[in-house]
Amino acid sequence: MKNMVIQGNKIMKNVLTAGVSALAIAMAAPALAQNNTSSVEQTGINGQATVTQTGSENESAIVQDNTPIGGAPNIANVATVTQEGVDGYSSVNQTRDNTATVTQTDTSEGMNSLVVQNGSVLGNSNTATVTQRGLGSGKNTDADSLDFTGSSIVQTGNTGNARVEQNEGTVDAVSRISQADGDNRAEVIQESGGADSLIIQSGGSQRTEVFQDGTNTSEVRQSGFFNTAGVRQEGGDGNRSIIDQTGTNGDIGEPTIPNGLPIEETDVRIGVWQIGAENRSEVSQAGTDQFADVIQTGNENESDINQTAGGLRGNAEVTQTGNLNDSFVDQTGPDNRATVTQTGNDNFSDVDQGGTLGTATVTQTSNDSDSVVIQNGFDAVALVNQSGTNQDSRIEQSSPNSVYNGVFGVVSVTQSGENNESDVLQTGGIESGLAVGYGFTGLVVPGFNSPLAQINQSGDGNLLDLDQTGASSLAQLTQNGTRNEFEGLQDGINNYTALNQQGTTNFVSVTQSSSVTDNLGISQASVTQNGITNRSTITQNGFASGFVTQNAQTNQVGETNTSFVTQSGTDDIAFIDQIGNDNRSTVNQQAGGLSNEVDVNQNGDDGLSEMTQSGTDNFARLNQDGTFNESFVTQGGNNNNAFVNQDGTLNVSNLTQGGSGNTATVNQNVPTP
Repeated sequence: MKNMVIQGNKIMKNVLTAGVSALAIAMAAPALAQNNTSSVEQTGINGQATVTQTGSENESAIVQDNTPIGGAPNIANVATVTQEGVDGYSSVNQTRDNTATVTQTDTSEGMNSLVVQNGSVLGNSNTATVTQRGLGSGKNTDADSLDFTGSSIVQTGNTGNARVEQNEGTVDAVSRISQADGDNRAEVIQESGGADSLIIQSGGSQRTEVFQDGTNTSEVRQSGFFNTAGVRQEGGDGNRSIIDQTGTNGDIGEPTIPNGLPIEETDVRIGVWQIGAENRSEVSQAGTDQFADVIQTGNENESDINQTAGGLRGNAEVTQTGNLNDSFVDQTGPDNRATVTQTGNDNFSDVDQGGTLGTATVTQTSNDSDSVVIQNGFDAVALVNQSGTNQDSRIEQSSPNSVYNGVFGVVSVTQSGENNESDVLQTGGIESGLAVGYGFTGLVVPGFNSPLAQINQSGDGNLLDLDQTGASSLAQLTQNGTRNEFEGLQDGINNYTALNQQGTTNFVSVTQSSSVTDNLGISQASVTQNGITNRSTITQNGFASGFVTQNAQTNQVGETNTSFVTQSGTDDIAFIDQIGNDNRSTVNQQAGGLSNEVDVNQNGDDGLSEMTQSGTDNFARLNQDGTFNESFVTQGGNNNNAFVNQDGTLNVSNLTQGGSGNTATVNQNVPTP
């Protein structure tokens, strides 16, 4: 047939082309007033082109080739262009079985639409629908240029479906969609401002839906198979969302497209939801069955999620409410899960997981909170809850080196108040055959055989530093008050620490270190302080080829109490209970000792007790109740026993034993209890 060009009220004859075409051109106003231009070129069979221009200064170009390849039946190109505005430009270039519909309404001016579709030899159709109602910068055939505005759709392969709607409130909005291979779907709805959307999809069965209300930017790149992405930006300008998925079954929202409606305002449908201004979200997924969800409400929040190749079923959820919050999640390996919730301003969270089944949950409800979680290994779990201001929490868990060690590291941190700081490091690496589990305070983990720490701080200025290395180390710590401090180190096998501090200016330092060559070994320290300016130091060190059992417990109630316990050897036990004011107790059981035991109980004011035991099977017990009592006990040798009981005022007892089988009893001014 003849290719026709309509320009103004003139019809000019151009080039002869082969094939059959149906062309309908309707012009609703006098041609001289409209000055519209239309060009249609078709090759093949069953081509259809409908151009309707009722505006002015509009230009439409349609090129269609529907020549059958390989005998594929029932193929047809269909292009429908309706331009009702001013200075609109539409270009449709289609090969094989395609459908393109472009509508520029009477509210549009300077809108630009480019559609390029190249179907497969199988004849399966691509579909593109463009509706433009806003303002643009006029004709531009280079979609990659910096000054391009309008809509560009490029589709190659089978059954691609793209839909773009630029509404009346948009000014110089940009939408670029590029889809290759089979059954990819994309929908973009832009409501207002200079919205900018880029969608690039290849592979098979990708789904993307973008809704933009404001001068916001969205970039979605998906390759692989069966990935989905849903983006909604509203409530302000300057929001930016970047999504990059290169794996299989990635889920960043589950849009239902194309349906001509904005993406539903539900967390299920939307993967990245930005409400406010100047928010930034970047999600990168390269594994299988990975999931990411980002909700940003406020201004200048930043979220970065990176789930790398080789990951399986990784899950990352970030919710930011407030301003200037930062969240970074980096996950490598199968089945990692990270949940970050930030409510307030200027909060910072960094989660880095590598390994298997790592779980990190960070909740920040305040301003200026910092949290860093680094997990490297198997089955690590870290929970952080911060409420207050100026809080710091850092958790590190490393991987094991044997099936018995470091398999399940668990950390739970809760901070409430101001200026709290918690630093926990848990590292495996010591061989152990223990696999029977530990349990305390209602927490029982069957088969648990790696460090576990629970930390709860409430008050002002609390500091806590815990370092656990080895197998089966556990710590449960609670600080309530102001200016509390704790330092703990557990290195070896089966160490256990429990701390409870109430009051102000309390300080506890616990160091436990033991080494065994078989399954046996235990160290335990328990400190409870209630009062003001309490201080307790427990140090336990030991080495044995068969067993290590060391136990130290301190309970202080009152003011300015001080207790020092140092144990070295095997099977040492020390118990100190101080109730009153200004009591002091020092217990030293030296290396090489077996079955040493000390029991100290001071109830009164300003009592002093010092005990030193070296040797085997020494036993000492002291009870002081009164005021300004003093007692010194030193035992050396084997199987020595000492009993001291003082009541009254200004009593002094000094007892020294050397040799074997000695027994001493001192009782001053009080009957023996």
